[in-house]
Amino acid sequence: MNNIIKNIRHSVTIKEFASVYDYKADIFNTVSISISKADLIRYAISVGEFSNTRLDRKGINFYSSFVEMAFYSKKNRFIKGNSYDHAETSIKATISFLIGMVSAKCIAEKKYQIGYLFHLKDPQITKCKGGKQPDFFGISKNNSYIIEAKGTDRAKVNNTTVDHAKTQTKSISQIDLQHSNNITSYTSFEKHVITSSYPGNQFIISDIDPDGKSGDIKITINTDKGYVKHYKSLYNFLRDNETSETTRNGLDFVVVMTDIGEIGIEKEIYCILKEYDSLFSDDEFLNSSEGLNQEEIYISSRIKDIGYTEKYIKAMENQEGISLGYDGIVIFLKE
Repeated sequence: MNNIIKNIRHSVTIKEFASVYDYKADIFNTVSISISKADLIRYAISVGEFSNTRLDRKGINFYSSFVEMAFYSKKNRFIKGNSYDHAETSIKATISFLIGMVSAKCIAEKKYQIGYLFHLKDPQITKCKGGKQPDFFGISKNNSYIIEAKGTDRAKVNNTTVDHAKTQTKSISQIDLQHSNNITSYTSFEKHVITSSYPGNQFIISDIDPDGKSGDIKITINTDKGYVKHYKSLYNFLRDNETSETTRNGLDFVVVMTDIGEIGIEKEIYCILKEYDSLFSDDEFLNSSEGLNQEEIYISSRIKDIGYTEKYIKAMENQEGISLGYDGIVIFLKE
């Protein structure tokens, strides 16, 4: 009998494909990563709330319920939940899409150490000249990444869908990161098609190198808007509710207790955001085509300068019920 998802760390298989040809021929290397229920909930909230201005308790419960519905536990592996398995076709497709996006977040953070993924399809932070663009752009210490996410409830994402994803990742020729009065241009990327699937009902992630030359689409990303928007919904949730402070492994957090446990932000980041509280009450700047004012630029610069994360994420990696991202956002699940 399948077990409801447990509050423990699970081993998830990652299939690495050197090309789309290898994906079609089923030629791959295998690695595994550790993912917890709390991780999945944090990623689901991040994906689901990126265009929202206010997270609320019902939203948190929804994303937690989504994880409970889509995933069960069996021998420290994630398997397909019964409600997901037997859902109506259109509902199943929606869940599969969200799991694909969650999987992309997971690979970006846990495999490539990317702290922030910019949504390339978000018109509030990007300007695009050209056709269809992929889902995400991110930067780690040594590389820049373009990521397209796909998901299915079946044994693998079909070849036609992966071909389409390859076309999307290949479409980009240049990404300009606009910060303050400066622009940093990227023309060389690691490109990845990330898929989620359930061979034998077991949740796995495939990481496919789409190979091939770049296209001709140029995208400009306003990183100041991107960073502020990244925290907006959660910061507003913390501001609108009674908060407390908690310390884990020497790191302080500002959190709110919810039905699923505590959710919050590392204290240093929270204090930076709080200094400019009025910014998070007004959506006008996100909808404006103009750049941000100096206060907003100052916020993102200060957040970017914080370098604590890797040490503390490693310290918490094997603790059950805790999920901390490179962005300082944390979830402490109830026992």
